[in-house]
Amino acid sequence: MNSPGGNPPASFRVINRRLVESLGRALNLPLNVSVSTESEIGVTKGIAGRFKRTRSDAGLTSDDPRVLPAIVTALRESGQLQVLRPNDPEQYWCGDHDGWYVHERVLATPVTLPLKDRLPDGITGPDALTVWIADPPEPVLPQDDSDFTTSFLFIVEEIGEFQWPMRWFMSGISSLRVVAEVLTDPRLHTMAAESLFEVLGSPDRFGGWHDDHPVERLREIGGVVGRTRIIDTIYKIEYMTDEQSYQYKGEKLRVSDILAYPLYIAE
Repeated sequence: MNSPGGNPPASFRVINRRLVESLGRALNLPLNVSVSTESEIGVTKGIAGRFKRTRSDAGLTSDDPRVLPAIVTALRESGQLQVLRPNDPEQYWCGDHDGWYVHERVLATPVTLPLKDRLPDGITGPDALTVWIADPPEPVLPQDDSDFTTSFLFIVEEIGEFQWPMRWFMSGISSLRVVAEVLTDPRLHTMAAESLFEVLGSPDRFGGWHDDHPVERLREIGGVVGRTRIIDTIYKIEYMTDEQSYQYKGEKLRVSDILAYPLYIAE
């Protein structure tokens, strides 16, 4: 499967229209703009003169895969597009970057979290969230508990855009907890700091103190687990913590976790 930097992937599952429109405006791409082209028709059978024919084409839409190569090229040339996840939260939060995008071809498992019957009366939101979970890359084994260089990845399809309100992660709110509790409660979608402090009133049952895999933790709260497969994706990181753990070669290894939303997901 090839990336939009060259030939586009065969099948796009998700194209994030809101993110495409935001990046497209920055690049002055002709999104949703009608474009007129002219062509000349010459003389035939002794008829003198030439005349022009005008054809109007609908502009590119934000879900058109043809806009992606220009966006990917711009992200790469600006230094925002990476090929590796950050090593640790400090690299992400303290790095000199204006948006951290990563291009990966990765083995991931989709988990669908139904929301429709869980929303309070009068509160609207999506019927479900689809979370793609990718295991950490091969770790560099740590010298001690504070030295770790790998992370889980959680990509949420339905996030058009998302902004964490602080300049650092909040201890006690892992990325998986944001997926499982914060994003599934529309009352917290404002991301106000006071709302997040309410979440801290209970232990993080999705953090690294638990031995089961993140897929299983979402299954326990009603998540429907899909087929694991290889996806090609560019995603934007929005939140990262050091509050996960990972069973590696029979030992519990402390790792980071990343919450991201996609520019696209392709299979």
